[in-house]
Amino acid sequence: MKRLTCVILIIFLLLIGCGGTAAPKETKKQTYDGFMDWKAGMWTETTVKEGSSTLKIKTELLENSPSEARFQLTTVKGETETIAQMLYNPETGEVTKYILKDDEGVRCLDPSDAPKKRILIKDEDYPAGAAGVTLDKYTTTSGEEVTVAKFPTKDGEALVSSEVPFGIASVVAAGKATFTLDDFGTIGAKDALSEDELAQCNDRESVAEPAAQETSDEEEYARPAEDTASETTTETAAEEEANYEAEAIDTRTGEVQESFDCAKCDEMPNQMATNVCLASCK
Repeated sequence: MKRLTCVILIIFLLLIGCGGTAAPKETKKQTYDGFMDWKAGMWTETTVKEGSSTLKIKTELLENSPSEARFQLTTVKGETETIAQMLYNPETGEVTKYILKDDEGVRCLDPSDAPKKRILIKDEDYPAGAAGVTLDKYTTTSGEEVTVAKFPTKDGEALVSSEVPFGIASVVAAGKATFTLDDFGTIGAKDALSEDELAQCNDRESVAEPAAQETSDEEEYARPAEDTASETTTETAAEEEANYEAEAIDTRTGEVQESFDCAKCDEMPNQMATNVCLASCK
């Protein structure tokens, strides 16, 4: 009996460990404390939907110091890949250099044209401890689960996390996800530009970026009709007047009349029609 009791005691001690209690399993953060601090090497892979277009964007922080940070954005749209690097001054909130690499080569563009909306610089809109904010779980496309805080926006909600570089895990607008976090990491960012390519940009003056590059399908500018009309030249107007043909239509029957009633000439829609009316009236 004593031997059986000893065996049971030994098994029990093995189960609970030598310290007498089992070591607690490490768990992930279950709160939201604001965006994580920037650290060189961090990166995210996201899917962004703009109008009818779908973009795959990898954002990487290559260098970071109190006075300057260097970001790299690799954007894939269809079969086209574009690499952009931006030097950002955290103290002033300005982009100081904007480098673009695409099928045309490396170009140093005007810093004011840099796509600032691609980098969420601050978390002021998503403060820790904000009233009414609830916590939830979010799973990235790669299968990583993180804790997120749900912040309401004008037409949807933003899910932000202290475990994710740059904070944003998902954005939903009008019931559709416009921003989706696919994968992320805190180390491993890689510079896609060679030293020679960076040096080429240093030797060139910045140029303005084509306006259409950062314009999404939803932001296509449709020129008002009056703008188009204002570009009509005097010569074109004269030609149109010379070739103008008018018809008098009986508004009751819809039939074309062979002649015009002079009394009706002043009611014609424009001066050209009035001139034709006066020349043809009886």
